[in-house]
Amino acid sequence: MEKILTKVELVSARQSLSEFQLLLKQYGEERCFYCNNAVKKSHVDHFVPWSYVQNDVLWNFVLACSSCNSSKSNRIAHTEYLGELVARNSRWLAYDQMETYSEKKLVHMYDYAIQNGFLGDWRPREGKRA
Repeated sequence: MEKILTKVELVSARQSLSEFQLLLKQYGEERCFYCNNAVKKSHVDHFVPWSYVQNDVLWNFVLACSSCNSSKSNRIAHTEYLGELVARNSRWLAYDQMETYSEKKLVHMYDYAIQNGFLGDWRPREGKRA
């Protein structure tokens, strides 16, 4: 039983996201996805929260400034950001790391997270993109 529990804990352990941060920057992400401000030290944010998905895939990641990342926390961004992520991911379909992506899957995860109690409609403190 202890071995099984250890394996389950390892599966759900959070991994370093530095590899994804490099990929996001390599593919042209330079500003905060949410407020559009330039970032000195960017954070990798799970668009649909990791606590719901527990999966690290490029198509669910965005770069965020520290203010937006900590403010968003475990919430779901407003649907306008979902549309922007779908558009961005459509431009990235040729990249190897996007092989598991489908717009339907992303929208489904987004909707199910809200249906399962994750707070939706989060926006940056300023309320709109800069």
